[in-house]
Amino acid sequence: MRLEARLAANWPPLAWLARCSKDGERVVVFHGPRVEIGDGFACEAVWDGDFEQGDLDRAAVVAGSGVRASGGEVTLVSSTSTVDRLHSHDGPDGSLVSNSLPCLLSALDAHLVRGYQRYQRDILSIGRGVDRYRRFIPTSAGRVRLTYFQNLVWNGDELAIRDKPRQEVDLSDFDRYRDYLRDTFGAIAENMRDGARRHPLSMLGTLSSGYDAATVTVLAAETGCDEALCFSVTGTGEPDSGEPIARALGIRPLVIPIDAWRSMPEAIDDRRPPPEAPFFAGSPKRALIPYKGAEAHLMGRVLVTGFYGDSVWGLETEDLTPDMRRLTPSGLTFTEYRLRAGFIHCPPAYWTGRQLGDVVAISRSDEMRPWVIGKTYQRPIARRIVEEAGVPRKAFGMRKRAGVGTALFEAREFLTPASMSDYMAWLRRHRRSLGERRVPLVASPAVDRAMWSGIRLLRTASREARGIPRFGGSRAHKRLDRKVRSLYRGARYLRAYVFLWAMDRSQDAYPMAELREASFERTASRRAA
Repeated sequence: MRLEARLAANWPPLAWLARCSKDGERVVVFHGPRVEIGDGFACEAVWDGDFEQGDLDRAAVVAGSGVRASGGEVTLVSSTSTVDRLHSHDGPDGSLVSNSLPCLLSALDAHLVRGYQRYQRDILSIGRGVDRYRRFIPTSAGRVRLTYFQNLVWNGDELAIRDKPRQEVDLSDFDRYRDYLRDTFGAIAENMRDGARRHPLSMLGTLSSGYDAATVTVLAAETGCDEALCFSVTGTGEPDSGEPIARALGIRPLVIPIDAWRSMPEAIDDRRPPPEAPFFAGSPKRALIPYKGAEAHLMGRVLVTGFYGDSVWGLETEDLTPDMRRLTPSGLTFTEYRLRAGFIHCPPAYWTGRQLGDVVAISRSDEMRPWVIGKTYQRPIARRIVEEAGVPRKAFGMRKRAGVGTALFEAREFLTPASMSDYMAWLRRHRRSLGERRVPLVASPAVDRAMWSGIRLLRTASREARGIPRFGGSRAHKRLDRKVRSLYRGARYLRAYVFLWAMDRSQDAYPMAELREASFERTASRRAA
């Protein structure tokens, strides 16, 4: 079994699609211009091993994804996290696998089922953990499999799932855990800077006034990271830049206004989707779209984030099972966007996710008591790592804030004017396939904003009513709460199809001329034979 790489120069830089055919001993990988091609492998990844060997299929820690041919089979490698995934479809002639769902759908000449109303539930089900999420979603070409934290293996006849190599780390105390994090960061730093890469990478930290981003940026700084993204305020408007931490670490803060993305001029056409589309195509709920404003700093970077740190480093964690259940789905919205922006997403908290109980045991041990402060927002491992790096205690982790991730889907202005115009045109174009009864005859942005403002006022009143002991009696309050929730759901009619729109518009970024040409060549050779 061998790999054959074919450049798709017009695709997003880090996208790839593997065609696994039953009629040959090769797997053809179509790829964007910044995907690395080596001897028997193709990847947009970093891992804790030698890059030139290309052995990402044997690595316990991988950020990004890739494909490797070895030992008579081809392994399609996913990230060691649940903020990235592989997408695959099995057909009579073989299988297609991609790190992008829009890319896979374009290759299949398919689209999402527009009458299906549960895509949001399906995508966000990964929050229940890697053993309980919904593995298949419907499309017009049949089911598509979503694969997190596992690899796929093609043996020439079928695609099978294989667990990633397990690495049991000695986590008996803080020093051993700290050494493991330091050593793994060092191995990844060597991999990403390897001279054999056509496009060497550099690390970029993230900072806020919270625990998790500060922790991973301290670790990154030890391996040469000298810059970190900072956003001026949180998604709710509180100051949160993390600049004091950057100064203490001696790294340069790249401060980005949280709404900078809204003023970035960008033409919307068949090749360039609306700016919100890649984010909503990754996850239909929370959006990390403020990172769009930092796009000039993202190409060729390994972006180190603190996602999953709340579960791994928090004292309040109760579920210690190893299937990586999450409190929030944050981070998923990078899944598609990062392929366009050209960066690899690296969340180190996942590296020992299968040993969650061991890490939490360290947090609760006697040796960590000096780093337990506050009443509810307590993360002693994170605090110790950051304080021992020279960051003053009061500079971080003093109060839990909302973070930069905003619930854009629920915002009053959830799309820019140009994007809203594009969305409205899409709704009119697909009204019949969406179902006439589900799409109101009057669906305007002005009506949506007015309704949403009213709903937000009612929700605020409902929340405040909970703190008033005799607010018309408990039954009256419950009726108000139910009514508000019903209105809240009903008011989303204009927004109900954002995920479908975003997916359709993201598919436009994947012209399939190269794939069609390759398929024609294969068909012609079979006829000649």
